[in-house]
Amino acid sequence: MVVTFDPSMIDVLPAKAAEMVLRPGVYESIMRVNFADAVIAESGRTTLANQDAAFFVSRMKLRAAGQESPMTQLQYFTTGRGYSFWLTFQTAQERFDSVRPVFELMAARFGFTGDLIQPTSGPTTILAGGPPRSAV
Repeated sequence: MVVTFDPSMIDVLPAKAAEMVLRPGVYESIMRVNFADAVIAESGRTTLANQDAAFFVSRMKLRAAGQESPMTQLQYFTTGRGYSFWLTFQTAQERFDSVRPVFELMAARFGFTGDLIQPTSGPTTILAGGPPRSAV
């Protein structure tokens, strides 16, 4: 999960944020920053942690060390209190259909707990899975 704080998003409701990212070309431009060959196979409205969200299924190639790996990802997007939340699941393209139900179950059990520390300036990106809050 990637969490980004942006003061300009404080008053943006999750439904409005989902609507904005689902507009034609918006998500594609986000994906093309890192994946020039990305293809958006599916997108739509959903919920994440009981609030409005958008979801995307994308296909792309990851390249590193002279290797190329075709991947498919399921990504969820929502907002809250100035934060943008991107929950992402990736796997090899040939495995996606068989593991998608597992990804969806994991997303269904996702919840927002605790408070995030608001930075004094933004935008700021936080990669979830880092040190516990008490260690920050």
